[in-house]
Formats: sequence, structure tokens, C-alpha cells
Amino acid sequence: DVEEYNLTLALRATYTQWATDHEQGSFPPFDPDQTTWRHLNRDYHPGARIQAEGASLPCIVLEADTEPCPMRMSPVLTPPDQQSRVLQAIASPDQRGAFRFAAGRHLLYSGRIRAEKAEA
Repeated sequence: DVEEYNLTLALRATYTQWATDHEQGSFPPFDPDQTTWRHLNRDYHPGARIQAEGASLPCIVLEADTEPCPMRMSPVLTPPDQQSRVLQAIASPDQRGAFRFAAGRHLLYSGRIRAEKAEA
């Protein structure tokens, strides 16, 4: 039984904006009192894409290509000691519980990570 699995991509702290298929926002300043990772989005419906942008930085895009897409894309703010902006593709059951996998090989994630040229 697996409660959750994810693909996590940590980016430099100079990334300032994020967007998913459902919403977009800004990475806030690091909170000196924060000790755990904090998800910034409010909409956890499954989606296929999340991206991060920053001034003079390439746009980083994480895309899943499995159908139907079981991933929930989430931007994450780390505690200040980690100084990272995180893009996460999370798979979790629709209902509380777990994924149950039979013995064998399974494809849990398929997709790509793209770095798109920064706009001048």
C-alpha cells in the first residue's frame, strides 16, 4: 500500500511566480518561523502542468503525460534554511486510504521537465 508518491523539483530562490492548470500565484518571502514545507496552492484537482518563472531565468515546466493524469501539481515554499522554490507532482488517492499495487512493475509517472528561454 502506498499513501502518496511524488516527483519533486527544487529550484533556486530567485524564482518568483508559479502557475498550474488551475491557478497561479507568487512565491512569498521566506518566513523565518516556518519549519516545514508549505503548499501554496488551494486547488488540488489533478492537472498535467506546473511551472515557475523569475526575472531573467528560464521558465521551468514540469508536465505529466499519463492519461488520465493522477497528479496534483503543487508549488511549495521551503523553510528559510533550504532557500528553495519547489514544483511538486503528487499522486494521492481521491479518498483517504492508499494505492494498492499488485506485485510487479508499474509506471507511476511519465512526463518531461522543460526549461524555456526567458523573455527579455
